[in-house]
Amino acid sequence: MTEINGLLFDGKNVDKLSVNLVVTDNGAAHLSNKPDSTFKFSKVAVSPRIGDSTRFLTLPDGRLFETTNNNAIDQLTTLYPTSKHSQIHSGNWILKSSVLVVVLLLTWIGISIGIPALTYKIAMQVPEEMLVESGKKAMVDLDKGPFTETKLSKKRQKNLTNTFMKLLPDDHEKLAYKLHFRESEKIGANAFALPSGDIIITDKLIKLSANDDEIRSILLHEIAHVELRHGIQSTIKTSSLLLLVVAITGDVTSLSTVLLGVPALLLDSSYNRKMEWEADSYSLTKMQQLKINPIAFANMLEKLVKSHVEKNTKVKNNQDDNKQTDDYDDYSDGYWSTHPPSKERIERMKAASKEFAVNTKG
Repeated sequence: MTEINGLLFDGKNVDKLSVNLVVTDNGAAHLSNKPDSTFKFSKVAVSPRIGDSTRFLTLPDGRLFETTNNNAIDQLTTLYPTSKHSQIHSGNWILKSSVLVVVLLLTWIGISIGIPALTYKIAMQVPEEMLVESGKKAMVDLDKGPFTETKLSKKRQKNLTNTFMKLLPDDHEKLAYKLHFRESEKIGANAFALPSGDIIITDKLIKLSANDDEIRSILLHEIAHVELRHGIQSTIKTSSLLLLVVAITGDVTSLSTVLLGVPALLLDSSYNRKMEWEADSYSLTKMQQLKINPIAFANMLEKLVKSHVEKNTKVKNNQDDNKQTDDYDDYSDGYWSTHPPSKERIERMKAASKEFAVNTKG
């Protein structure tokens, strides 16, 4: 009798169940959670072995069993040959490789050209009322999670709110723009915008700033994300990528999904950088109109990078000492995680600052 541990995916629930596949000496098989439901192992479709990667076994009833115990699977397929067991021959391998390359190429074209253009058009058509309603729900959820009440004085909040209102575009009434002040040890120095116009700024970011111009530069960047609908574009694009992968593979648990996901993730990262550059362009134009020296934004980005490095170092040291118990996976790294600063962005603002100084003198 052979017993193999693995995960069972029934196609109905997201969670996978840890079970054992039990195969008796006569080739009869059953799962440990349902010992009375037996089937012949020869009726199981087994994926080909690729190194030590996960093997996928499609059971007669359509459920998927995955395991990394490749040696045991090889022994079983030798003892009880499966009618659907995949055998890779040189000719078939060339054909399959060619098909995979074509699929990856078409996927890349769809992701890099089709989806960005489509998501922008869709995002700009989403009714403002829907964005406002989603913002309300998001704020409720966020306040149940990483945020606590701000420690800023009422006077400081009022002054910054007045500053914020003066930065808004002329037609801002279409969205319920509102500045929210929050404290969060996990998030740290951070600011981000919801598609509804709700913009959150943490106490630590305000404390990190040297003057209100630095805060203005960050707020303008967040307003840009709202005006350009970057948040809703990202949501639509992420859903589109998932739908595209499922449509092509037909099975989100298959190895082909992982292969298709690699270029998708790379292109998604590049698109996020494009959004940041667009938001920088918007805020830079507004800073020039408001006579705000772009060095303010450059200085804030440099401070946030330093804050990110210091926080990561502190967390790593705590983990090395086995003293870290909080889960930083969801809310770590502050502004860095949601708005990755880059040397190019900082240098761009410094160059704009030099032009600003020349124009001011002139």
